[in-house]
Amino acid sequence: MKKILLICGEPERLLSALQSLKAQHDVDLADSVPSVLNCSKLHEDEGGLDFYDLIIMDPELDPDLLYEDKETDSGKQTGWFLYGDFMEDLKTPIVIWTFFPEEYVYKTSHYPKRKWKENVVGIIKKSYSDDALLKIAAEYSRE
Repeated sequence: MKKILLICGEPERLLSALQSLKAQHDVDLADSVPSVLNCSKLHEDEGGLDFYDLIIMDPELDPDLLYEDKETDSGKQTGWFLYGDFMEDLKTPIVIWTFFPEEYVYKTSHYPKRKWKENVVGIIKKSYSDDALLKIAAEYSRE
C-alpha cells in the first residue's frame, strides 16, 4: 500500500473518489493549512511530509492565519505559498490537482515555471470521478 497525502479544501466533493483511493492505499487527508502541518509533525520521525509516497495537492485552500496577510486570491492560490514554505525541497513526488489550466499554474505570480522543483511531477486537471485519484496514484507514486 502506498502512503498518500491528499491536500484538498473541499473533501466533501470527492467522497466516492476518496473511498476508492483508500481501498487501495494508505491515505491521509489534509483539508486545511494546519492539517497539512499536522501531517508533517505527525510523521516528523519518518521525514515529515517525505514520509509519503505521493502528495496530491489542490492549491485552493483556506489561507488560515498563516497566510491571511498574503495575496491568496480568496484561497485560490494558498497552495503556492504552502508549497514554497514547506514542500519545495521534499523528495516526495507532488501532483498539482486543479481546475486551473496548466498555463495558469506556470504563469501564477507566486510560482512561475522557473521556480517549480523537480518534485512537481504533474499538473492534472481536477476530476471528481471515482477513478481519478486512483489513476494519479498509479502513475505518479514513487515505488
